[in-house]
Amino acid sequence: MNTSLHAVPSVNDSGLSCLIMMAMLHGLPVDEPQLRHQFGNDLFGNQLLLLAAKEIGTTAKLVHQSVDRINRAPLPAIGIDNDGQYFIAGKYDTGGAEPRMVMQRPGSAPILVPLNELIGLWSGELILCTSKASFAGKLAKFDFTWFIPAIVKYRSLRSEILSISLVLQIISLFTPMFFQAVMDKVLVKHAMQTLNVIAIGLISAIFF
Repeated sequence: MNTSLHAVPSVNDSGLSCLIMMAMLHGLPVDEPQLRHQFGNDLFGNQLLLLAAKEIGTTAKLVHQSVDRINRAPLPAIGIDNDGQYFIAGKYDTGGAEPRMVMQRPGSAPILVPLNELIGLWSGELILCTSKASFAGKLAKFDFTWFIPAIVKYRSLRSEILSISLVLQIISLFTPMFFQAVMDKVLVKHAMQTLNVIAIGLISAIFF
């Protein structure tokens, strides 16, 4: 998580502040006074955060995650420390001497916290938030390569379809030529034998 989100209101209500930060990360508009009016002036705990997350357009759920499996969690997410305070759990970083996680508390700059320190302050609870924006990366993978297994599986049927399509294209190509022959040779020269040949050809094409 590279974006620092300093200008967030209600720093004392760390839960609501983190939810607003998550909304900003997802590109969602959020109105803090409206949320206050709707959910009251109490501090936002887990239940209120889940309800408010749905209200602003995200799908949220509370999960328990061990520190050694934090890299498998869909980050960023809202973390809860042992004192009941909320923070943003950001990118999992393995570039240093030991694994670290980007952590940002409301009103503070993001910091890198080693996992051995995270064990002492994190309760193991995460509120995961997803939205249409968070699915955009997965949708980008939905390209032609997604269809390759199906193409390989049904390659014999594909060959038949391509062959039939080719024949239909040839028929559609020669049909105007048939009618041109009718106009030139049958109607003008009264060549009935030519008309019979053309009729047989058209009937054969129809039954094919």
